[in-house]
Amino acid sequence: MASCPTTRGWWPITTTSSSLRRSALAGALLAGLPAALAAQADHRPSTVTAFASLGFVHNVSSFEVPPTGLERNGVAGGLRVMWQPGHLLSAGVEVGHTHVYSVKRPVPGTGSEELDQTLDAWPILLVFSMAPAQRLHINVGTGPAINTSSATLQGTTTSSSALGSSFMASAVYLVPVSSALALGGELRYLRLAKYEDNNLSLQITLAWLMSRH
Repeated sequence: MASCPTTRGWWPITTTSSSLRRSALAGALLAGLPAALAAQADHRPSTVTAFASLGFVHNVSSFEVPPTGLERNGVAGGLRVMWQPGHLLSAGVEVGHTHVYSVKRPVPGTGSEELDQTLDAWPILLVFSMAPAQRLHINVGTGPAINTSSATLQGTTTSSSALGSSFMASAVYLVPVSSALALGGELRYLRLAKYEDNNLSLQITLAWLMSRH
């Protein structure tokens, strides 16, 4: 770690009463700054806010050989509850659901029969958020994701699930519509590590201020 050089030249180094008064004043200001910041944080209300979102999702993963009948588009949504303890950073939990992709392709040798395969995911995230500007929220989260797959052929459906990790980053812009409600949009990226899938979604988000104290 680099060392910090001693600051010089802030005021003349003399022993006059004027310089001593300036030193005492500066010291008092610096000593009182942490207390003033703490008092300001204490006066900011602590809030609990719920966010509900729903919208369009697109799989942006790269496939070595894209399968025939690949459908990358779908629907995604989620519910997030955030606690802001009077500071810039807030924390909470999100449970969501997203379509990852689906494949619908003919089965060779069966005439018109088709195999319909779908992959979805249920991420459960620990989320941290901050608001760098008014009405703008930046979120990042990580946690497990339950990946569910199903295959339907001739009216028979088989399904399976697998656990993996996930990472999310999003930006939300909200416009207040009442003292407790705000409406806006959310652009989010979701990484699902189990099958190396990447989703990009644009969602409508409703925020509800549940409590303030």
